[in-house]
Amino acid sequence: MKNIRLIALVGLGLMASNLFAQVPGRWEDPMEVDASVISNQTVRVQWESQFVDHFETGDFSLFDWSNAVSDYPWEITDSQSFDGSFSMRASNAGVDNSTSAIQIKMPIPRDCEMRFYGKISSENNWDLGKFYIDGECMTNQSGQGSWHEFRFDVTEGEHTFKWEYAKDGEESALDDTWYIDCIHFVYDGSFYQPQSWLYYGYDGYRGSMGDGGNACEWAMRWTEQTSGVITDVALYSDAEGLTGGTYTCTIYLGGEDAPGEAMSSITVDVTPGLGDYQYFELDDWVEVGLEAGSIWMVWSTDEGHETPAPYSNGGSSDDGTWWKTEDGWQQTDLGGGAWLMQMLMYYDSGFPHFKVYRALCDGQDMELIARKLEVNSYLDGQWADLDDGLYKWGVSHVINGVESAISWSECLEKNTTGVEENRFEAVVYPNPANGVVRIEGVEADEVRVYNALGQMVKIVRGTNEIDVADLADGVYLVRIRDKEGRIFLEKVMVR
Repeated sequence: MKNIRLIALVGLGLMASNLFAQVPGRWEDPMEVDASVISNQTVRVQWESQFVDHFETGDFSLFDWSNAVSDYPWEITDSQSFDGSFSMRASNAGVDNSTSAIQIKMPIPRDCEMRFYGKISSENNWDLGKFYIDGECMTNQSGQGSWHEFRFDVTEGEHTFKWEYAKDGEESALDDTWYIDCIHFVYDGSFYQPQSWLYYGYDGYRGSMGDGGNACEWAMRWTEQTSGVITDVALYSDAEGLTGGTYTCTIYLGGEDAPGEAMSSITVDVTPGLGDYQYFELDDWVEVGLEAGSIWMVWSTDEGHETPAPYSNGGSSDDGTWWKTEDGWQQTDLGGGAWLMQMLMYYDSGFPHFKVYRALCDGQDMELIARKLEVNSYLDGQWADLDDGLYKWGVSHVINGVESAISWSECLEKNTTGVEENRFEAVVYPNPANGVVRIEGVEADEVRVYNALGQMVKIVRGTNEIDVADLADGVYLVRIRDKEGRIFLEKVMVR
């Protein structure tokens, strides 16, 4: 979970929410989630996304496509795809002096990047695949190509994206079309703005306050409505050495006159005599949504700690002076100062993202396994470590710190014995290979090849042969699905 630190502006939250409301499909609607075993180690989880179209619906229903902007509308095909089973392509193959086009208007919530994959198969230099943003041609493609990723910067606001295949007055070649797949209209992994340390105490250290050796608790309350993640805390260690020893810091969400629900707690050793803050990363980061209300940071000591709480000369708010007494929590008088404590908040931009969960099919042992995903797929590499049983994977989407209901996949059975028996029914040869790999022992319906990163680099259907000559040297996983729907997993070395 400790890889979530990037950029965005807090003020974008409301703007982004309004833009997303214009996109077909609502973020609170259920999603279709698919989980499939791609190796003995890994389960691949995929889901639909309101900003990604991979055409796996088998039609153009996911977005409000304009497919009547030319005499030859684009069509869905299963003959070629970068990932999955379908892609879209131009429909004017063999028609001289013709153009096939499709376009879409899309509200883009912030400056970011859009991406898609394309494969051209046309008469070189004459029949052209073109992509436009707001009427400006961004690329021309022709000839015989493999799947290629295209990336373009886009700015905040509404944009028109158009794909076009234009033929000249004579001759056709190859498939005579342009295939498009896996369109990411918004591709941006930046969910947080630069960090902000939250505090009330300033103008230097004044003193430390204890309670005669009794256990003490003191706190800061933050009441501004915001969303993001709290990752670190800090306590001041005065140069005189009064503050120091073992302390516990706990982050709470909610509560008006007292802390609400405890979300994360760490016990740390503060070094005396530093004359500066000492910083500590939380073991469990705290996600804060707009509905959370107050945020409390509470520091505490055990019995026998004489001078636990350092405070400042100046303080910007009474919310920086909370102290727990026998009568409960109250704001104490520190002579204009405040406690010298801080917490680090990375603010949420309101930009939509996904969380992935795993659970047993009866709902028990649910675990959050991934968060802050901007793409609509995830590789769960813990499959080999799970006990035998029935498992499901769930996905939720988050915007402005508010999480949707979880949509779940169908259940997968983990059966160690069954997997080992199946693995040896299919034979892949030659191995090592540098050309065509053949499969014996099963009648293959679909064959996929994955690299060491879990990325699919090849897919063929209806054949027991696959050419790996264009792959880089290395070890690849071959996932074979036979005509009966069984899955077989083999490794092949390319060199």
